[in-house]
Amino acid sequence: MTDNISKNDDLNLNALFIGDKAENADLFKSTLIKLVNEHMGWRKNYMPQDKPLISEDEKTSKSFTNGSTISVVGNRFSSITDD
Repeated sequence: MTDNISKNDDLNLNALFIGDKAENADLFKSTLIKLVNEHMGWRKNYMPQDKPLISEDEKTSKSFTNGSTISVVGNRFSSITDD
């Protein structure tokens, strides 16, 4: 099996990282969005005979839309990242 990376003299390793000062932030954001969109497309087409787990009624319910769940997740994330 050949390793395409080792044979590619034009590979700039700096392009593979966000960078100390987030120099590649735009590239990473767009790549992550593409990856998430690709995954969501895969999920939508996986086991098409299965019914959705989250109903439209639930998505419009007050408990779903009031933001408290997002706040809890955000607060937990902040507590982990704030040192």
